[in-house]
Amino acid sequence: MVAGVAALASWVLANAPAYLTGPGPWRVFWRFNEERGADLGSVWLMLSQMTGHAFDPSTINKVSWAFFVVWCAGVLALGWPRGGRCGWRSWAS
Repeated sequence: MVAGVAALASWVLANAPAYLTGPGPWRVFWRFNEERGADLGSVWLMLSQMTGHAFDPSTINKVSWAFFVVWCAGVLALGWPRGGRCGWRSWAS
């Protein structure tokens, strides 16, 4: 819960100045990133070149979000205390 609130606060602090000084350009940036396809340095470009198939930006976004959600669930599962104890001792104890 604390990490989620901290992440949201960080995102707001990072984006607030850009949004407050120019909401139009701020939206253009987010829209551009939502609509662009595979880019240099991405796994998607590598897969495109290997398979000869150009991936649709909506496919890239959906798969990326799905991967992100699964990754977060994995981190949560690994970090969730089992039976009230994590199985390791902290530095404070």
